[in-house]
Amino acid sequence: PRGGEAREFDFLLWFSAMMLAAYSTFVFGVFFYLRYYYPLYMVGMIFAAIAADDVIGYIRGRSLNLRRASLFATGVYASALLFMGFNTAFRSMPVYRFYDVARWIQTHTDASDTIGVFQSGTIGYLSGRRVIDLDGKVNHEAFEALRQGTLEKYVEHAGIDVVMDSAPVINLFLGPWSSAEKERIESERVFTGGEYGLPSWIGYRVSPPRVFNASGPSSATVHFGPDPAP
Repeated sequence: PRGGEAREFDFLLWFSAMMLAAYSTFVFGVFFYLRYYYPLYMVGMIFAAIAADDVIGYIRGRSLNLRRASLFATGVYASALLFMGFNTAFRSMPVYRFYDVARWIQTHTDASDTIGVFQSGTIGYLSGRRVIDLDGKVNHEAFEALRQGTLEKYVEHAGIDVVMDSAPVINLFLGPWSSAEKERIESERVFTGGEYGLPSWIGYRVSPPRVFNASGPSSATVHFGPDPAP
């Protein structure tokens, strides 16, 4: 192996080690997904390419039969990979769920409303509303409230008007809800995620219902529940 050239990428190994340590011991978040480690996959691809180049160099100096067998195996692997990618691309459908949530917020809430969401990235960028992150990744106050078990008080203190996310997540961090609270949330529900590809999601108004103007100078009354049929 060309150790000297590989050593140029040592900083990537340090980056990978620090990232693993951070997500394992320090970085706090309600949700933990393997996609957090996507940058490590890129690092792995770089070192895999270096290793593959070394293997190719090794095979070149070996027998013709070994080279033919290696070429055949590589061809089979590449063909299978391309077929799988091609087949998957035509069987899958694009996922725009968070886009739809952002569009719903923009259409059904007032420009002055503040929205509290745990998974706030896409929604925060595209909804055109003031969106407060509740899962503590980019919001230190929410982070402290989650650690102290006072997120419900934080929602009130932050002036959040509508809370939206997966019902089990909201129940876990803003509950547990009593039967009366569940009935209240159900009666004040403004978003039903099942209609937008997010079966477990709900949205309910924390502040009292009021007249709002989401799209123009005319006023409209807050509509609870599914959109009326056209």
